[in-house]
Amino acid sequence: MITPQVEERLNGLLDPVRDQSVGALLQALAGELDSGAEVTPEPVERDAEGRVSRHGVLSLPRRADLVVTREGRSLIRRVADPATPQFEPLCLVAEGGFTTTISPFCWEEVDLFVECRRTPPDWTPLRRWYLEWFQSRFGDLAPDLEGAVHALTGPAETQGGFRLVVDFGSAPVAAFTAMLSAMEETGALRLRVGREV
Repeated sequence: MITPQVEERLNGLLDPVRDQSVGALLQALAGELDSGAEVTPEPVERDAEGRVSRHGVLSLPRRADLVVTREGRSLIRRVADPATPQFEPLCLVAEGGFTTTISPFCWEEVDLFVECRRTPPDWTPLRRWYLEWFQSRFGDLAPDLEGAVHALTGPAETQGGFRLVVDFGSAPVAAFTAMLSAMEETGALRLRVGREV
């Protein structure tokens, strides 16, 4: 479990990572609005009948970054971080032995590599985490955004474990912290976040 001291440390490390990504999203939103387009920020992806689309092994919904409409034509726009934020890798070890190594990453595309005590792990806690943080927290952190996670891709089995990718969208750092707790509950032994150098 995450202690208040660890949570404070994570906030100090990851607030700038999130701020860069959310800043890029807000800048793209403002630019499209200034150009006269109609913009829907962070919409839930739906099929042709209007039902929420589900994706992947865990059957999860997704959000787009922006849907931009001009002259009756709508396009999905993905907004990427301008650069990968740099910081010294951080290693956390929980009382039960669950180890997390956090290396530099972009908020909208976070690589996760999971090593497990058992195969396959119980993904239920991670799925529950995602569905909770997928919900809108509109106005809590940025008045023009949903404050929600956008996507979770995987798990895909790899040599020695599983790989997943998370798009944290406009979710707060608290979503990241909650994800670490959920990952520990899956029975994972180790979690590597980001790309190690």
